[in-house]
Amino acid sequence: MIKDFDIGIIGGGIAGYTAALHYSKSGKKVVLFEKSEIGGTCLNKGCIPTKSILKSSEIYSLVKNSEQFGVTCENVKFDYKKVIERKNEIIVTLRKNIELALKSAKISVIKTEAKILSDKQIQNLQTNEIYETDRIVCCTGSGARKLPGFDFDGEFILNSDDVLELEKLP
Repeated sequence: MIKDFDIGIIGGGIAGYTAALHYSKSGKKVVLFEKSEIGGTCLNKGCIPTKSILKSSEIYSLVKNSEQFGVTCENVKFDYKKVIERKNEIIVTLRKNIELALKSAKISVIKTEAKILSDKQIQNLQTNEIYETDRIVCCTGSGARKLPGFDFDGEFILNSDDVLELEKLP
């Protein structure tokens, strides 16, 4: 089965969804493929979660050292599990907003891995459907690097994704 689109985009990170919204505003019929979550590394496993955690630690540090500002706080505690819950809520909220913008722009979002077959064809690897497009934009982004000889077990040896999923400090 062949479905026709003006633009086919592989990757739903910031480059992919921004391109999709841009082309849609220009009147193009757009299909966007994302194998994981909309928002890519920055939203889901990079910039946003890191900044959320850092903001919590900054606030904790300010409160712990508030006496220099004439403010005394007692029994200041740091609940890392709540920090991670807040981080996850921020990610979900931002992702839902992006998904809503894509839906409002009438962009077809296909949550699966895709393969470029030619300069005008993309294959949905889940259903094997072929999408015919006038142009293809590849925005596949980045991910956690795997180092040869290291088994990232998520407990003793952690990559950046693992660190952001910890529910307690190591």
